Amino acid sequence: TEPALLEQLEHWRRRYRLRRPVRLCHSGASDQAFTLGWRRPVVFLPDLLLRQLDSAELDAVLGHELAHVKRFDDLFVCLQQCLKLLFFFNPLLWFSGRRVAELREQCCDTLALRSAGLLPAAYGRSLLRVVELYRGDERSPEVVAGLTSSALRRRMANLLRPRAPRFAVLPIVSVALGLGA
Repeated sequence: TEPALLEQLEHWRRRYRLRRPVRLCHSGASDQAFTLGWRRPVVFLPDLLLRQLDSAELDAVLGHELAHVKRFDDLFVCLQQCLKLLFFFNPLLWFSGRRVAELREQCCDTLALRSAGLLPAAYGRSLLRVVELYRGDERSPEVVAGLTSSALRRRMANLLRPRAPRFAVLPIVSVALGLGA
C-alpha cells in the first residue's frame, strides 16, 4: 500500500512492457524475495527487506523480480521440475538444474541492468546488501537468498565484467545427451 513502492513496481512494468497485472505482497513469514505465477504474477518481498533497504536497493530487487516475470521464469521452473520428476534417475539433470537456476538469476540481473540503465556496481552493492542483512541470522544466505559463495562470486563477476551474448552449441548438446542417457 506504500505509494512509492507501488510507483517503483509500475515503473518496472512499463520498462519491461508488461501487460499482465503484477501484485506486490509482503510478509514477515517469507525469508526471500520471489515471484510466483506467470499468468497473474505476484512478487513477494520479505518485511526485512522493506525495513532495511533504501529506495535504490529496493528498486534493484523489484527490477530483478520483475525480470523473472518478463522472462516467464515461473513457467520454465515448473517445466524444469516436471523434467526432474520424470528423469529423477539422471544425475546430469540434477547438476544442470542447479546451473540453470544460477544462469536464470544472472539473466535477470543482466536484464534489470540493461533495461533501466542501472550501474553494475550499484546493483552489485544492492545484491551484497541483501546477503549482508542475513549475516548472523540462523538462516544462511544460501538458503535465504539462494546464494552460495561461488554463485555470488559468479553473479558479481557477471555484473562487473559482462560478456557479449553469443550462441553456444555445447549447452544444447549437453542437455540433449543428458536427456537421452
